[in-house]
Amino acid sequence: MSIVPIPTELFVYPPLAGAAPARSPKSRSKASAASAWAAWEATESASCRSEFLRYVSSWTEGTAAQLLRQSWPASAVRPSALEVQERLCRYLEAAARGGHVSYLEALEQARRGVIEELRSARRPAADPDLALA
Repeated sequence: MSIVPIPTELFVYPPLAGAAPARSPKSRSKASAASAWAAWEATESASCRSEFLRYVSSWTEGTAAQLLRQSWPASAVRPSALEVQERLCRYLEAAARGGHVSYLEALEQARRGVIEELRSARRPAADPDLALA
């Protein structure tokens, strides 16, 4: 018995007349995140903040995980993933209140700000006895 391949072009249906072109969920999400950002930036309301942060929640979770991958010295206190996510949100809040930037620029600013905070936290604390010498 042999297996006969079924041509896949048989299962492609033409779009319905008058139907909107299909968009991927990712492109809809970007448009929604952009509009949520614009609303938050314009109104600074808590509901707009929540809506925008909902759109970028996977970004904050992934960015926090990525930033915490590096090894930490034993003397440094490593923040939790939730703490890093909260720091990212603080930077986003500052960007929303600051000058007009796109939400993608705000995400990058938040990421860079937290990277600097984590870099400082990983540095060993200065020994006060050595500072006096």
